[in-house]
Amino acid sequence: MKYSKKYRQVLGLALAALAFNACSDDWDEHYKVQPEAGGASLWQTISTDPTLSNFKLVLEHCGYDKVLASPQVFTVFAPTNDNFTEAQANAQKAIYDEDKQRGRKWNENRAIKEVVMNHIALYNHSVSTNFNDTIVMMNGKYLPLSNRTVDGQSSGMIGDQSFISAQQPHGNGLLYIVDGQVDYFPNVLEQLDKVEGLDSLAAFFDFYNEYEFIPELSVPGGIVNGQTVYLDSVTRLENELFNYVGLLNDEDSTYWMVAPTNDIWNTLIDEYTTYFNYDDKVAKRDSLQYLYSRLAIVRGTVFSATVNPEETLYDSVKSTNAMPYRSRYLQYGNYDTYYYQYDKPFEPGGIFSDVEAIQCSNGEVRKANTWNIDKSQTFSQMILTEGETRSALAYVDGSKEESPNPKTRTSTVAVRPGNPFYNKVSGNSFIEIAPVTANVMPSATFYIRNVLSNMPYDIYVVMVPALAADTLATAIQRLPTSARFTLLYNDQSGEEISKGVVLQSRQETRPDVLDTILLATDVVIPTCSYGVDEPQVTLEVENRVSTSQNNKTYTRTMRLDAIILKPHEGEEIVID
Repeated sequence: MKYSKKYRQVLGLALAALAFNACSDDWDEHYKVQPEAGGASLWQTISTDPTLSNFKLVLEHCGYDKVLASPQVFTVFAPTNDNFTEAQANAQKAIYDEDKQRGRKWNENRAIKEVVMNHIALYNHSVSTNFNDTIVMMNGKYLPLSNRTVDGQSSGMIGDQSFISAQQPHGNGLLYIVDGQVDYFPNVLEQLDKVEGLDSLAAFFDFYNEYEFIPELSVPGGIVNGQTVYLDSVTRLENELFNYVGLLNDEDSTYWMVAPTNDIWNTLIDEYTTYFNYDDKVAKRDSLQYLYSRLAIVRGTVFSATVNPEETLYDSVKSTNAMPYRSRYLQYGNYDTYYYQYDKPFEPGGIFSDVEAIQCSNGEVRKANTWNIDKSQTFSQMILTEGETRSALAYVDGSKEESPNPKTRTSTVAVRPGNPFYNKVSGNSFIEIAPVTANVMPSATFYIRNVLSNMPYDIYVVMVPALAADTLATAIQRLPTSARFTLLYNDQSGEEISKGVVLQSRQETRPDVLDTILLATDVVIPTCSYGVDEPQVTLEVENRVSTSQNNKTYTRTMRLDAIILKPHEGEEIVID
């Protein structure tokens, strides 16, 4: 069984006895590390102490009377009636009933999570005069356990609540009586459910919440029909969305999240859903559309303090989805193209302008009153298909089936250091598409992945001169070529359109230059292939050099560096 960081720390605390500093203060005599063998249970003491009757009501109503009577060892911080009133107790009971009736998972019942478990920790935790530490409560929250001196009197503390007294160790742990309710401080994920106006965003995350049961940390209550029954089930929250944006519930981390209000969310969903229209044959098309249209909003909104030092924060900020600088060239063909990273975030129109910062236990939720993250900064990205990548080559000679006697030969060619085109050709390599015999017009078809539906694209190809492969190339090898470029994709029924869309019927290249050719503008494909395993968009490249032109005016050998689909923004792409 794997443990999350917070549970490993809980176990570590259980294995190490907390040492006392020598002190003459009588306060230290209240604390001993080991439970008292044969002593009363924590529940016995709490249930019979009239100053704790309101806390007792909540524990009993939530089923924790049985938990605190079990052999499992706990440390309990019980607030007195003076600052935890009967009205507050009844309010928590009502919250428990409401969440239970709504079918809210036990782990997410607010009365249990935010009150009961916020006052109980696993194992023994003791305090001495000079002691300062952080302990993990049963709900995973980190609270400071410390000691302070006021007017010459030493007093232990949990969070910002002082101890009134501490009992002798009990048979199943330690009990501290504190002067008030320990405040519950939500983390970023939890805060989404609490901030008014963020219901849509919260519901999206809640939809993917799952809980992994951890029997080693749960409280067994006996055997029924050969199976262990647990009085208190400790679980770990898992959420698929954490894989996309980060562990928003991690109490060890510091995150800032820009959160759209319901109105902004609904407006964006109406637009973004059109970009994720999968054809009817795509498995779970509706689920994919639901997930990716919402991820299109969420990705790029979470920022880790670890990778955004204060000295650079006001100039540029990187979200958890930003690609490292060193990886940009491989992904986009240059180092200057980036997504999920924003310049001048605090200036007017920046992503952190016009937001309401709400503090969390592990960072901030920044509620956005206006939306300053454009799709061109996040999911609406340039698509770069490297011709030499073997997974990009769909088929040759116009057939999806491999021919035993191919007419076209394809090979990967490297651009060597010292060549004038070195570091100009993307990835310093390209694909050469050549005829097997002199009378053949070669052709090759390439997959284009992750295309959005209903997004206007400008489509480019980058063609490479013979000199990039060999600076001593002959005059015939250096001749330009001519090709037809045809786009194919699936229609809504899932069938590939029959003849394709001819972007250019006879496009000539320029000799001796790295030639970026615009094939078409504002090309809109009706179906989406984003995130699917099987590519559904292809570009066919067919040589169009006649026999009379071959090796005289043109060459039939084609050299392709990359295919580029760029969401239309009114400017041409430049490949360095």
